[in-house]
Amino acid sequence: MRVGTYAVLGILFAGILVVGIDLLVTHGKTTRGATVAGLDAGNLSPTKTREVLNRVAARAEKPVTLVTPHGEAKLGAKDLGLAFDAEATLERLRDQPNNPLRRIAGLFGAEYRVDPVITVDRKKLDATLDAKRKEFELSAIEGAVHFYKGKPVADLPTAGQRIARDELPAALRAGWLRERPITMPTEKFAPTVSAETVRTTRDGPAATAMAGPIVLNGREGAKRSITPT
Repeated sequence: MRVGTYAVLGILFAGILVVGIDLLVTHGKTTRGATVAGLDAGNLSPTKTREVLNRVAARAEKPVTLVTPHGEAKLGAKDLGLAFDAEATLERLRDQPNNPLRRIAGLFGAEYRVDPVITVDRKKLDATLDAKRKEFELSAIEGAVHFYKGKPVADLPTAGQRIARDELPAALRAGWLRERPITMPTEKFAPTVSAETVRTTRDGPAATAMAGPIVLNGREGAKRSITPT
């Protein structure tokens, strides 16, 4: 029993010792195994960390590729209200974990993803979406009834597809600065005239109007009947 207890205590002591030594060794450096925007940034000195953040900042100057229902489009980050905060990201990278298990895992090469600090100006983003609505969204097709050879035919409506604006900021934060296209989240929206209304109009007023002869009234009381065919 005592041997087992001593063994457990020995393991705990060794773990504490390892964590303590690692705290001293990594003081002033970034977290072991850290990555930011897909770049290695673990256990780096302030100078090396700045180099990594400069590479991330350079990406922020490039056009953002967006995947929309119409295809791909490129826009500037400022037009989308995006801004990269390098200083706040640096603080995240330098935030050493207090969890000993995570620190030990870092010693064995475990990856720890640090999200870059990105702000999204919703006013700028919404203004751009409004200006680019025709390019980014698919309009709904309204329903109608037309006549073919004397019979009413229903043109059923089709739902439109628009950008899901409440979900978009999260998608931009996740994909921007990783140098890959960002698929813009979308949502369907219904046209003003429903399919049921179109069917009711076809089977009701439109069918009734074509059920018998159509009387045309002319000048001086002249009338003429036309049979729908």
